[in-house]
Amino acid sequence: MFGRKRKSAPEPQTDKGETEGQEAKPTLVFCGTPDFSVPCLKLLHETFGVACVVSQPDKPVGRGMEMASPAVKDAANELSIPCFQPKSIKSIKFDAETGFGGGSASAKPLIEHLNKIRPIDAFIVVAYGKMIPRSLMDGARCGVLNVHASLLPRWRGAAPIQSAVRAGDERSGVSIMQIDEGLDTGPVFTMKPVALDPRENTGSLHDKLSTLGAQLLCETLPRILEGTLKPAPQEPALATHAPKWEREDAVINWNDPAEELDRQIRACAPRPGARANFRGNPIKIYDAQPIQSYAGIGKTPGTVVKCDKHSLIVAAGGGSCLELLRLQLPGKRPLDIAEFLAGAAVFEGEVLS
Repeated sequence: MFGRKRKSAPEPQTDKGETEGQEAKPTLVFCGTPDFSVPCLKLLHETFGVACVVSQPDKPVGRGMEMASPAVKDAANELSIPCFQPKSIKSIKFDAETGFGGGSASAKPLIEHLNKIRPIDAFIVVAYGKMIPRSLMDGARCGVLNVHASLLPRWRGAAPIQSAVRAGDERSGVSIMQIDEGLDTGPVFTMKPVALDPRENTGSLHDKLSTLGAQLLCETLPRILEGTLKPAPQEPALATHAPKWEREDAVINWNDPAEELDRQIRACAPRPGARANFRGNPIKIYDAQPIQSYAGIGKTPGTVVKCDKHSLIVAAGGGSCLELLRLQLPGKRPLDIAEFLAGAAVFEGEVLS
């Protein structure tokens, strides 16, 4: 095992510079960027120790375009772990004798640090957001391990959580895999499933899988490092793809059936929010539900078929109906429907586009 052991008092040092009775810790490099990665980083560091962190550069966000650091960088700083943010890692090279080299100017500090901490046992990747070069696969004893938010080979790609919700999957999960040069095509060490709740959205599933992935990685890692757990190849014929979520994926088409719109809205919640138009202005929909009603039959999709103080029902494709539950107007905060209707007069027969 590679975990740390607590001690009541210091013990004599061996000639290897380690405390007698203490298990050697692996040298791990963590690569991650968004908040999904943070639970994994924290538990990994608590359990094994993390030698350094690689994250994407700070980026401008919001209306003011102020620079903001990735969630993983903030967590690394809290844990006092060295954090590097190269613009690119694809040109980093590795030689078994001379170590890491090459790379862009922004990668030089990282390369220098990697050579200081060699030999490296494994690179751990959790939602880093960039392709991993061959050099990192060759530069660690156990290569590059990845925590992927799906049950591979289903939903390979950048948006497995949104894709699972939008498709109406009954279950999702996490996979611990070995990264190769394909996109989530490497062999899988282990997987753990989780059931989706009937009203699951991207935010709630994100949090489930983030925690589950951290636990599964730390349970599995000792056997991977010891070489007692071998990965199994994926079945290519079963693969489905989850491309990056684009702006167009959030646009509501009222001609779609209410059940499909419901899944789309939940896939867009809490970010970026599904988008429609009302009276020529953009409106975001964060929650809705299909309902059994005859009111939508024969009505143009997008037409308000019922509106009172507490409910707003819109016709959708195939005569189905969608009840809107949480909305946001431009420049305003999201509101539950009763609060929204208290400040906005909506009339039956109006049409959302």
